[in-house]
Amino acid sequence: PAGDPGDARVFRAVVRALFAQRRKTARNALRAACPEPEAALTEAGLAPDRRGETFTLAELCALSRAVAARAR
Repeated sequence: PAGDPGDARVFRAVVRALFAQRRKTARNALRAACPEPEAALTEAGLAPDRRGETFTLAELCALSRAVAARAR
């Protein structure tokens, strides 16, 4: 397995947000799924100016866990 995504609902919301609109940076795309997208991306060790399609499955799992942790 590539990684543990944590909460499946959060993982689904993160992936949908990242792929909902083409050519958006992760920071902008995640605003719908996370109140502090830049902080969640930084916590997951990802650059906020990357595009969603460049993330690996392991990176998406790390981001999902970071978003879920911020939602608590």
